[in-house]
Amino acid sequence: MDILRNVPAGLELLMIELENMSSEDLIDPPQEVFDDDHVVGEMGPGLQRFYSHIQTLRNNGARLEYESKISRRRDEAERLSLEAIRSL
Repeated sequence: MDILRNVPAGLELLMIELENMSSEDLIDPPQEVFDDDHVVGEMGPGLQRFYSHIQTLRNNGARLEYESKISRRRDEAERLSLEAIRSL
């Protein structure tokens, strides 16, 4: 991929992850359209992939944080907390 030549490694990995997302992984943002709203368009596929990726990271982080809070073993709780922080 020529476009990735000058992209930092972290962004390169993000771009690859977004490209490899299947349509089943996409999450539609929850939104309610009211009568007085002026709808100007829909979210494009690239932005929807990015939104879905962020929501997945947030959900994974929240799950790991919860698991660390209910863990009875201190070392396991610390490991889960660190993993939750890294996933955000």
